[in-house]
Amino acid sequence: MRVAIFVMLWACGDGGGSAADGAVPDTEPPPDAPAPVITGFNSGDSACRGGIASMVGMNLQGATGTISGIQQMLAGTGPDFFQITVADLTPAGIAPIVVETVGGTTTSPPLTVRDEHTAEITGSSPAVGSPNDAITLTGTGLFGAIVQLRTVAPPNGGTAADVTASSDTSLTFTLPNVAPGDYFIQAGQFPGCGYGRGAGSITVI
Repeated sequence: MRVAIFVMLWACGDGGGSAADGAVPDTEPPPDAPAPVITGFNSGDSACRGGIASMVGMNLQGATGTISGIQQMLAGTGPDFFQITVADLTPAGIAPIVVETVGGTTTSPPLTVRDEHTAEITGSSPAVGSPNDAITLTGTGLFGAIVQLRTVAPPNGGTAADVTASSDTSLTFTLPNVAPGDYFIQAGQFPGCGYGRGAGSITVI
């Protein structure tokens, strides 16, 4: 009988002591991850399908992104940057990138997704010009296009030109300061998208 009482007191004492002490668990739940923040693009606010869109901000480690509901391909991520390769199925147009991490979701400023090779040149004038002359291209898909001159003779190096005005069917640029000779004129929708169909031509004097 004495033994039975001793065992019961020991068991009750141990349990009561634990409850009274209010022991704290050995491990505490981790703090909530900080929410992602996008402050802007460092690759420009346009990209072609297959091109890179790069954003800067905070808390972007491990981020994923979608555009118009289409999952984008990860190109790089870190605490203060996030890069995607624009997926082929992404619709052309203007839409933000929805960026998601374990800490939450945010959106980038609007990104213009462009079709590849949409510019087409059907004509150019004048046929002869000097540096700083205004040159006009006609065609389709020329609004917002970029322009370069490529030498007809090898090594066919390219020189970018400053565009001063553009619409879907017409574009005007300033002839850059290039050496005299014969040049092809190419137009494209964005760096990295390649250049479109057709080409103008000019002789620089």
